[in-house]
Amino acid sequence: MTRRTIVPGVALVLSTLLASDVAAQRDGQTPQRVDPMTASIKGTVTAADTGAPVRGAEVRLAVRGSYNRLVTTDGDGLFSLTDLPAGEYRLTVTRTGFTSLVFGQRRPLEAPTPIDLSEGEAFTANLALTRGSAIHGRVIDEFGEPIAAARVQVLRSRMVQGRRRLQSMGPGDQTDDTGAFRVYGLPPGDYYVTASTGPADSVRRNPPIYYPGTPSFTEAQTISLAIGSEASADLQIQPFRNARVSGRVFNASGAPVAAMVQLSSEAIGTGPNFENAGDPRAFMMMADSGSDGRFTIENVPPGPYILTANASFVAGVIAGREAADPTAGPPKPMLDLMERGPETASQAIVVAGADMTDIALTTRRGGVLSGTFVAETGTVRPLPQGLSAQVRTANGAPRMTMSQAGKGGTFRLAGMSGPFYLDITGVPEGWTISQITVDGADVTDEAIDLKGTNATARVVLTDRITTISGTVQPRRDRAGYSVVIFPDDSARWTYPSRYVRTARVDDSGRFSISGLPANARYYAVAVDFLEEGEEQDAQVLERLRARAMTFSLGEAEQRSMVLDPIAR
Repeated sequence: MTRRTIVPGVALVLSTLLASDVAAQRDGQTPQRVDPMTASIKGTVTAADTGAPVRGAEVRLAVRGSYNRLVTTDGDGLFSLTDLPAGEYRLTVTRTGFTSLVFGQRRPLEAPTPIDLSEGEAFTANLALTRGSAIHGRVIDEFGEPIAAARVQVLRSRMVQGRRRLQSMGPGDQTDDTGAFRVYGLPPGDYYVTASTGPADSVRRNPPIYYPGTPSFTEAQTISLAIGSEASADLQIQPFRNARVSGRVFNASGAPVAAMVQLSSEAIGTGPNFENAGDPRAFMMMADSGSDGRFTIENVPPGPYILTANASFVAGVIAGREAADPTAGPPKPMLDLMERGPETASQAIVVAGADMTDIALTTRRGGVLSGTFVAETGTVRPLPQGLSAQVRTANGAPRMTMSQAGKGGTFRLAGMSGPFYLDITGVPEGWTISQITVDGADVTDEAIDLKGTNATARVVLTDRITTISGTVQPRRDRAGYSVVIFPDDSARWTYPSRYVRTARVDDSGRFSISGLPANARYYAVAVDFLEEGEEQDAQVLERLRARAMTFSLGEAEQRSMVLDPIAR
């Protein structure tokens, strides 16, 4: 079996830890324990349709993006990863001719299951790969001549943070001298095909054309693929006149200001395959306003966008460069940036083909949120360590915010100039968020808008949590089912929602979900397939509601249930 290992900095880390141990022993301190790296993962990669072993499949292991290993399977489809430290891992398998699969997925695009390794554990991870599908075709100009070096991407509609967005699938391709392309490794489903001329960075000047040859994705045609199938899609790129978006940026005092202006699509994702880069960035076009605040963005295709302006960042950088005395400390614009984050503005617009002029963007000062983590009254256990708070904008607009973790369970966030949600990360098993307040007002399930002011947050955690456990009635391959639990009140389906949860059924048909808030009426349903993020789609939940069982859930209640599985 061929084995390639990438372990950046491990030797340096180990030597540093050993040196720290020696120093600690010399100073009479308790030395830091070093993980013996005795865990391992092994498994077999097979073809889902034949069960035959897959030779040469690449098996990638990642943990928080900081530690990676890569091996390939041998002639029997076997792989082995040894000398691993304890931790939570993501295992991905790729092979030409198949669709990429992450461990825990019974089908492509399902939510994966992380591998939680303990010291000395020998974990077995077997994966069955599905044959990949492909889309091929040619890109030609208005005269029927081939276009070489056109960048072709295949997009699929997926739920991302509660919104439908077209995201890149497969590796993408570049046309040859005959204008031909082929994008492979696609799971079954419906796809859009796009082509743009020139290198990747020219997309700002030359936005993509959608199959069969339109600049608007609302007029694009989809191509349906079955497992292991191929389809043809020829695109003709004709000269289109897209719109011009222009206007002025004003600061909070009403004066014109230089700013970085950005137009980001609410519906289109571009860039690397989402499997390789998480949630890819939205399709963006950029410009800078001058000192008079004027900006122009050319060649904007039809569609919904978020237009944003960031003024403080530009002002702070300019002031820092032009500071006459470097020993005098940062100038006031830079101090404002450091204290409150950037001064920004955002506005939703819809481009329909005609030019949009005289748009006025007025920036707002960033708010500052100082907060503390506290345990709910009556909680006996000490508050968990490693908690952190993060900001996510309510309208999906890209924003710059600054965060700072304090001591004793405190945090500080700055730069929020519009509605945002407070995401709490690092909450361990057995704990849940009970309440979030800002200046005494309950915002647990609400968007927060500081409107440029300072505010104080209080994040209450509790270890008195609800638990729902159960089984799915015996059926063949019942381990592939997903359980979805959601409330009767559709107003609580809006992302993010503490009231909507999913769980994968294990090989014994069992599932468990902890930490749901008490609610008078919930729905529960076991489905044979749930694409990752689909529980955020209100239309999917509406369809599932009629086939789900109902139940109520009290404070800290432990409930069990048996579900009859359904097919989507």
